[in-house]
Amino acid sequence: MAGLCNHFLPAKTHKLAAGKITPSPSPITGRQEATFGKGRRADDLRADDFARHQAHLAGRYDPVRLGNEVQKARTVFEFGAENGLLDRPPQFGGEVTKPPKVVLGLPRANEGRKLWSAAEVRSLVAAAGAPLKVTLLLDVICGFGNSEVGTLPQDALGLVGGWVTFPRPNTGFERRAGPWPATVALLR
Repeated sequence: MAGLCNHFLPAKTHKLAAGKITPSPSPITGRQEATFGKGRRADDLRADDFARHQAHLAGRYDPVRLGNEVQKARTVFEFGAENGLLDRPPQFGGEVTKPPKVVLGLPRANEGRKLWSAAEVRSLVAAAGAPLKVTLLLDVICGFGNSEVGTLPQDALGLVGGWVTFPRPNTGFERRAGPWPATVALLR
């Protein structure tokens, strides 16, 4: 297991440095080494080992996170197979899959819609200091996340023309939004 992880991590670190992938918020290989054991041969794992790993994760995570973790686990072993690090392709078995869409959608449907009213947004903006106020306004008006606001380059703001032009970090797709005059004034 450790040998496969020692090849996987540097390869992904190089891709991250080249800007070909975005960082993962959680360690991918650590959980696998903990479940399977560092000394275990990666090509010795069978479907029941992967099913045990998924069951271990299912006890800890909600369905969405479980699906992400299952995909991450598969990615490490598929990397090993594609790069000749495993003697045989991984045998995940039919049970090691992402949860079905109906399972993913049920908790969200049961919670109801999470929408803020205009009055709630205005009260948040009114109570915030200048930096947070700008972040809130860019979040609401332009659809940016907090990390996007934190990495927003000044030349993307277009304060003269009144447009914010900034590609989505994960896809590179361009997007344009016209912030309110109050937002432009705060940015200036």
